[in-house]
Amino acid sequence: MDQQIVFRALLLRILNELSYDARCSFLFVLGDTIPRIQRDNTTFLGTLTAMESLFERAKISLDDCQYLIDAFEKIQCYKAADRLQGLPSFSSSSSSSYYYYYFRISKFSTFCNNSSI
Repeated sequence: MDQQIVFRALLLRILNELSYDARCSFLFVLGDTIPRIQRDNTTFLGTLTAMESLFERAKISLDDCQYLIDAFEKIQCYKAADRLQGLPSFSSSSSSSYYYYYFRISKFSTFCNNSSI
């Protein structure tokens, strides 16, 4: 399987586990990096569209997702940030390590507890 697909599947799992409040906070923190219309769409699809914008603007890539890590840390989504922090480098790893990593991310009730936001 293509590493791009595995990487995007990881991102999907993380985004799928974000609470509504976490999605709102995430889109807010991205600010002018994404178009206003995407910041206003707090649905799962809207968050996916915003993520695609980050790829298009070269804010994130297969080998560098530090921008996402920083955003998740700023909104106190430490579990999501940790999942990305532990991601092996695509340029130096085989795709089998990504399969392992992908399946290691098991079910979480939510990645963020935004009661303090």
